[in-house]
Amino acid sequence: MKRGAVGLIEYWNGFPHVPKHLNPMTKVYKEAAARIRTLETGTIHTLRLDASWFESKKIPARFLRRKWTEGQIRDGLRELSKMYVTGYFPGDKGWLPRRLPDLLFNARLGTSWFLAVKVRGVEPLNRKFGPLVNHPADEHLVEILRTEIIEIRKRSLTGSEEMKLNAAVNRLVDFFATIPDGDFMTLSDAFPEAREFVEYYARWLAKKYKGFAGLTPGMLGPEGKSWSDFVETASYDLGVSLETGEAIS
Repeated sequence: MKRGAVGLIEYWNGFPHVPKHLNPMTKVYKEAAARIRTLETGTIHTLRLDASWFESKKIPARFLRRKWTEGQIRDGLRELSKMYVTGYFPGDKGWLPRRLPDLLFNARLGTSWFLAVKVRGVEPLNRKFGPLVNHPADEHLVEILRTEIIEIRKRSLTGSEEMKLNAAVNRLVDFFATIPDGDFMTLSDAFPEAREFVEYYARWLAKKYKGFAGLTPGMLGPEGKSWSDFVETASYDLGVSLETGEAIS
């Protein structure tokens, strides 16, 4: 498997339905490679950005300076490819970029769908339980908490609980996006992406509620009864406040 930008572009070309760039000598191929290097060097913040678009997608400011690893970029490309698959956002595929570099960073619009999907993934348009909510949660993140809840209480979730779990995961992702950048390296290392933050929260749940049969999804997330305990514990473990970004002495 080839490494670097060439390997990542070839990886992208392997997905069905996506716009493919096969000739390394073309302008679009070179632009894709340049965008990948921008992600790897953490220099997107130096480009002309549409601040309102980034705010609407709740993209953390620290993502603009992050030096994304090859594995993280590969994961992002896999997630981006879902946008071209029927059944995933967007329903209208007509506006989707036909060039990979415009997905990574669109210089004309100042947007980055790569960074957007790194926050909450690509949303499925249909859910098994109930009506579509504002933004269906990333199923991988939902599964992390679903597995932990079942392990703690020893029974599956009902349909209504699945909807509450979806909402709880969305609230966790929203909180993750607002974690301040005061001590950038500590928080960035601890939670490179929302997945690490949700996994950390799941491990905390396992300790907090071990053997508690009454645990429900409605008790989870920033609106849950024990959220302040989680924030206090996490801040102490990291030595950095999740709410202010300041070091804890």
